[in-house]
Amino acid sequence: MARSFTWRDLLAEIIADPSERYQLATRLNVHPLTLTRWSTGISTPRLESLYHLIEVLPAYEGQLRSLIIQEIPEFERMDTSIAQRMAEHISSAFYMEILALCATASQPHRGRIISERLLSSLLEQLDPLQIGTMVKIVLFTPPLVGKPVRSLHIFMRRVIPAAWEQELHATYPYLFGAESLTGYSVQTNHSLSLYTPVMRDWPIMRIAEVKRVVSCPIRSFSRIAGCLCVISKQVGHFLPSQIHLIDAYAQLAALAFDEDDFYEFERISLSLFPPGQEQAPFARAVQQQMLHQNDAGPDFPYPHTPQQIERHFWQLVEQRFLD
Repeated sequence: MARSFTWRDLLAEIIADPSERYQLATRLNVHPLTLTRWSTGISTPRLESLYHLIEVLPAYEGQLRSLIIQEIPEFERMDTSIAQRMAEHISSAFYMEILALCATASQPHRGRIISERLLSSLLEQLDPLQIGTMVKIVLFTPPLVGKPVRSLHIFMRRVIPAAWEQELHATYPYLFGAESLTGYSVQTNHSLSLYTPVMRDWPIMRIAEVKRVVSCPIRSFSRIAGCLCVISKQVGHFLPSQIHLIDAYAQLAALAFDEDDFYEFERISLSLFPPGQEQAPFARAVQQQMLHQNDAGPDFPYPHTPQQIERHFWQLVEQRFLD
C-alpha cells in the first residue's frame, strides 16, 4: 500500500534546492538543517513553528494546512488561537526583513522605505477587517537656528478604509504641539492610550469618529525623534497586548531614522497650534511662497533635494504660525 503524501514530503520538495532551503530558514529564523530534520521526520516542530511555516509560504498555505491537520489534528483546533496570538507579536521574519532594509536601502530613502513597511504591517495586524484605523509616524520639525524644537508633523501615514482617509484629510492638522496627545507623549516620554470618555477635551476628538488613540515615542537612547500613533474608530480598541505591539513597532521604527532626527529633552519646547481647518490657509500660503522662490532663478538659495524641500516647508509653516 502506497504511503500517503504528507506535509513533510511537501516541505522536502520545497527545500530540495539549497538556495530555497537557506532562504526559508532565514525567514523562519532557524538553521537550514532544522528544515531537513522536519522534512525527514527526525524532529517535529512546535505548533507555533508550523504556523510560521504556513505564514512564510503563502503559495502553499491551503495544502500545507490540510496536510499538517492530517498528521497533527490538534493543529486545527489551535490554528485560530495561534493566529490571534501571533497577530499580537512581531514575527522574527519581519525583524529580519527590517534589518535587511536597514543594510540595503540607500540613506536618502531608507526612512520612507522602512516606515512604509512598518505602517503597512502594523495596519494589517491591528485592523484586518478594515473597520477604520489610521497609523502614522510623527516627527519633530527640525528647529531653526537659535530655536528649540517647537512642533511635530506627519512624516508618513496610512489609513483604512480609503473613505475614512478622505474625511481625515479635510480636518487633520498640519503641525502638532503641546495641545496634542502626541505632544504630551513626547514631552512626558511615555506611551499613552486614551479612549472616548476621557478624550472630550482633546482636539483629536474633533476628528471624524475617533474612539481610541495610542501614541508611543520613537526613542534612541535618551533622545526622541517623534511618535508612532494609532487612531481607531473601533469602540473598546485596543487590548493591552495590542498596545504592547504598537510600542514594539515604535522601537523598531527608530531604525528608520538618522541620529540627526533625534533630540534631547532639553531642546524640546512644544508650542500650541490651532485646529487643522485654521492651519490650512497658512500651509497653502507657504506652498505658494515656495513656488515663487523656486521660480526666482538658480541664484536664489533654495533647497533642491526632496528631503531639503520637505524640511524647508515644515520650517516655514511653523514660522508662519509662531513668529
